[in-house]
Amino acid sequence: MAITKIQAGALPADVITTAAIDDASITHAKLHTDMDLSSKTVTLPSAITDTITNKLPLAGGTMTGTLNVDVADLFVKDTTGGALGQVQIGAGTVQGFINIQKGDGTRNVQLSSDGDSYLNGGNVGIGIDTPSAKLHVYGQTKLQSSGEAGPHTYRDGNNGNDLRFFSTNGTFASPTAKTNNSAVGQIHWSGYDGSGYQQRASVLATVDGNVSSGSVPMRLSFWTGTTSNVERMRIDSSGNVGIGTPSPTAKLSVDQPSTTAISTTGGAAAGQIFTNEDFEFAFGLGNASPYPLYIQGRTSNPAISAARNLALQPIGGNVSIGTQSALDRLHVETASTQAHSTTLTKGTNTPGVWITNSNNDNNMSGLHLATSSGTHFSSIIGARTNNAAHWGTHLSFYTHNDNTSGINTATEKMRISGNGLVTTPMQPAFRAGYTSGSTITNNVNNKHPFTSVAINRGNNYSGPNARFTAPVAGIYRFNACFWVNANNNCDFAPRLNGSSWVPSAPNSDSIVFVQKADSYIQNLSGTFMLELQANDYVELQSRNYTSNYYAGHSWWEGHLIG
Repeated sequence: MAITKIQAGALPADVITTAAIDDASITHAKLHTDMDLSSKTVTLPSAITDTITNKLPLAGGTMTGTLNVDVADLFVKDTTGGALGQVQIGAGTVQGFINIQKGDGTRNVQLSSDGDSYLNGGNVGIGIDTPSAKLHVYGQTKLQSSGEAGPHTYRDGNNGNDLRFFSTNGTFASPTAKTNNSAVGQIHWSGYDGSGYQQRASVLATVDGNVSSGSVPMRLSFWTGTTSNVERMRIDSSGNVGIGTPSPTAKLSVDQPSTTAISTTGGAAAGQIFTNEDFEFAFGLGNASPYPLYIQGRTSNPAISAARNLALQPIGGNVSIGTQSALDRLHVETASTQAHSTTLTKGTNTPGVWITNSNNDNNMSGLHLATSSGTHFSSIIGARTNNAAHWGTHLSFYTHNDNTSGINTATEKMRISGNGLVTTPMQPAFRAGYTSGSTITNNVNNKHPFTSVAINRGNNYSGPNARFTAPVAGIYRFNACFWVNANNNCDFAPRLNGSSWVPSAPNSDSIVFVQKADSYIQNLSGTFMLELQANDYVELQSRNYTSNYYAGHSWWEGHLIG
């Protein structure tokens, strides 16, 4: 039965086969509350201008089955309360959409099957009905794409973007303070190995100490791995960075097991810095006793297996070892308990310390030995050259005189020429005699009083004591000459350290020179050699006779042979 117009009264249930509604108002009273419209078609021509004043399903009723509404656009709105908001449902030839608008026509929500969709009203909650942000998700989220995936964030006004993690040990409704070593936030990366996703890289934020009001110390740890995730680096709450250690004690703490050998071929080290020229700066801990820390320049390619040069302060500046105050280009300072400060060990080439003067001028390149923290030069061994075509033409030895208060007053004591000749010797030598021409009478066992010093290189002869003291161990040669008066005796013999006569040979008599009385003036002279130790002293004494001689022509002398 076809009904062309619905006028008044309710229709009985299940009596409508097809209902064509032309231009009538559909009110609650004109439809049966239990009318079953399943599998029925309701066609609303575009010419209808009347208002549907009641929504479906009818108040107190139930609509079941499928209802197909074939219309250009369907608007749902309330014109009686003055709100003027509306919902538009449309089905075009390309897309279907739902628009939600304000009464002023401002569209806040658009859901499209093929075009742009947006929510431009208040906050949106997913899994929560009290959203506190534009998008508030309660529960796990998932981003998936066959191409690039992940959030892209933008912020204007010269401000940076934020990625924030909030964590409590309690619930959202009843938060409690965090505790030491509790997790705050984590970022993980997983890769598919053919059968499942394996997590092998992570960044973790963790509480790094005791929490109090206004104080929540945190650390960041960085994890990587192949078959498992292992912590590789940590930045603790004090700002210390640890690589290979969970307990950094400095701004940068690097820990590598001592099984790493000192290598020039790119083996694992505690630290490596590479350049694009196959150079590597490596440092680490040796794997053999005494387990030294090392710094090594080497190739970064193990196949090349070669060492590289290492330059310290290439553009200037001093280097110190054992002290923080470098006085010169290289300053080595040792503790008083150490036996040596610098040791050179012979390798395949000649060992030694090379000191060069690149100007090839008459300036000295030398080895300076100093005291008083390097401010008092006591000894210098130096080489000079005044010929640009040759190496150093002579080697000089400078020393600072004993008991001298001047600073840096070392003077040249010996020089060896380029040909090996000692051209400026500083061999101890002396010659002593008398200042007057009177006759000297010297009794037995008394020293011959040679108090007037003519030569005293090294200042090893004491005129008041008439005594020579050996400055170094060696062989010394002595000469003596006495002008013996007529009819007088004279003798002399060397005495060692004030008590011992010197024998001429083992188990023999001592060295003695004698001139017996004669009617003429006689010249008594003699030469002898002694092997002396440092600080031994020698005097000439009368041995057997009271000596009587003319002072003006009498003297004795000595020098170091070697």
